[in-house]
Amino acid sequence: MSNYTERLTIICNVDLKTRRRTLTWTVKNNRPPTALFQVDEDFIVVGTEGGKMEIWSIELKKIVKYMDTHSDCKAGISSIKELN
Repeated sequence: MSNYTERLTIICNVDLKTRRRTLTWTVKNNRPPTALFQVDEDFIVVGTEGGKMEIWSIELKKIVKYMDTHSDCKAGISSIKELN
């Protein structure tokens, strides 16, 4: 989940049978998040306002890479696509 105004990404586990949520940790993003993509069980990519991208390690619970993907962009990243 993400919160644009507070610049937060909240990582949680959801049990669909019982509808129980377990909050794992909360990430304070450098900029407001606009798109989320879980690459695998270890990494989450967060697209943020201003065309920036943050790559977070779920295991380490910290940012591992911060990229300027669209330096001329004033809006946020709206989608993240896997390239083969």
